[in-house]
Formats: sequence, structure tokens, C-alpha cells
Amino acid sequence: RTILCATDCSKNSEAALKMANALSKKLESRLLVLHVFDLNVALLTPLSITYAKMEKEAFEENRKKLVDFYKERLGQLKNSTKLRLIVKENAIINDAIIDAVTEFDASMIIMGTKGRSALKDMIIGSNTMGMIKKSPCPFLMVPPTADKFSIARITYASDFEETDIHAIDWLV
Repeated sequence: RTILCATDCSKNSEAALKMANALSKKLESRLLVLHVFDLNVALLTPLSITYAKMEKEAFEENRKKLVDFYKERLGQLKNSTKLRLIVKENAIINDAIIDAVTEFDASMIIMGTKGRSALKDMIIGSNTMGMIKKSPCPFLMVPPTADKFSIARITYASDFEETDIHAIDWLV
């Protein structure tokens, strides 16, 4: 089992990271923490040296941002096969998340209800809403106000569709 936690490293996604961490420990699952960024360089071509340099710097900067975000919320990174921090570049965040689900065979996605642009999307962020519609696996939204992360029970509501059997199988 693999849980993918998608984060923009904002205060609003902190609760989702903590929930993903608690759930991965409870289920003894591998945890992938994914940060997707957009390399916004409209006037450069991917073949230019400047683009290659900017891309390398952007990956390094975003990798550091993700590592710092993780350490500040959950402590030091442990040398473990159960944890992996991943940085990807893609202008379409949901596509990058779905690609990561496929690439790493993730069985669940966890995201915050709102990202960095919380004022723009008052109730549910646009990336979160997009993932609700496109997610190829079970999806858990965590509001930024969530502060209880011990998991004793998991409740699953079902209308007894065929796809529910797979979700229940995964949880059990």
C-alpha cells in the first residue's frame, strides 16, 4: 500500500501532511509526499541553456522547500523505504498528481481542502475539486483546521456500488 500526499507546502496543507503521516503509520503503508510546481518561463524554449539552468535551480529550490516543510511539521527525515519526498514540475497540478499515482502505484491520495490561494477558492480549492473528479483511487480531503491525527476507527459510507468493494478491500 502506498499513500500519496500532495502538498503546496502552505499552512493550509499542513493538516493533510500530518493526517497522511498518521494514516501511513496506522496502515503500515509507504508515504509519498509530492510537491508540484510550475516553471513559468513563457519566453524560453526547453532547448536553451538558460531554461536548463532555471529548471535545475527551480527543482533544487522546490526540493528544499518540501524538505523544510516536512521537517518543520513532522521532524527529521528518517532513512526509510516507507517515506519518499517527490518534486515534479507541471503547469497542470492534477495531471502531475495522477501521473505520480500511476508511476508509484499509489492506492490513496490525501490533500488539503484548500491550498495557498485560499482567498480565491473559499470552500474547496480548485486543485482539490479537480482531484475529486479525476482521482483514479480513493481520495481524502483534510481541512486545514483538522488537529486530531490519531486513528482508532475508519468509517466508510457506501451505496454498495461495485467500486466500493475495492475501496473496502484496501481498507481492510
